[in-house]
Amino acid sequence: MTCRQKKLTSEPVFDFDLQAIKDFAINKNLNFPTKTRKKKGQPITEPFIKFRTSAICIHPVTKKLFLLSASDYLLFIFNMNGDLDHIEQLNPTMFNKAEGITFYENGDMLITNEGQDKKPTLLYFKYRQNKNYR
Repeated sequence: MTCRQKKLTSEPVFDFDLQAIKDFAINKNLNFPTKTRKKKGQPITEPFIKFRTSAICIHPVTKKLFLLSASDYLLFIFNMNGDLDHIEQLNPTMFNKAEGITFYENGDMLITNEGQDKKPTLLYFKYRQNKNYR
């Protein structure tokens, strides 16, 4: 079998529902920019989330999927069923363009930021066991 014949899976491992993410943000009263659109002729105002993945990694302790969206300044935490557990809003000054995420085996997290007009940064976050994210 040659490399050209090998495939990954034909089905996605995760299939994220942007509307479910917006509903999660509304239910948690998260303060996001909003956008108004029409649905069946009625105006609906909802959170404006681009959800453009810049990095993704599985936490070694919690087995949660951590996903960065640099354009939204958001960190999403999903369980392994693909359900959203948490959204963390990132400070744009500290996370000017979060482009990478990884973990040490003990759960400590590293996030890298692209330099853009400044120097690139590598931020270290010590893992604190939190019953809400296990």
